[in-house]
Amino acid sequence: MALNFHHLGIVVRDIESAGKLYGDMLGLKLWKHGISEDKNNGVLLLSLLVGNTFIELLQPTRPDNRYAKHLGEKGEGLFHLCFNSDDFDNEVNAWKEKGYIVEEEMAGAFEGPPFRLAWISPESTTGVWIELADNAGRSDHT
Repeated sequence: MALNFHHLGIVVRDIESAGKLYGDMLGLKLWKHGISEDKNNGVLLLSLLVGNTFIELLQPTRPDNRYAKHLGEKGEGLFHLCFNSDDFDNEVNAWKEKGYIVEEEMAGAFEGPPFRLAWISPESTTGVWIELADNAGRSDHT
């Protein structure tokens, strides 16, 4: 497996105030996209640059998705770790062969075409979602 760590995600109730908090507290700069919306997956996203990686803030926009469920059950806090892969299909197949339940979806919050994501549920990990992003379909890898 050749995975590269990309970012960590924090689910929040109010993305604007959380962005201001983290930006002010840690001196972080907003990513060029500002607040983006992934309407298909029901989430607002705001990325804050931390060196060569990100803190991604996530605010659910629907009550029926993984972000809203997490917020309702656990409150605000660490939601996921994201890794990039240049060999997405083989990585996902390896997860499945190891017995992990993998949820796949398309992300469409940023410029360019949608790209593939895969998720392993926190029930299979140590309480944190693991996200895999397909580098092949991404127009902006940063």
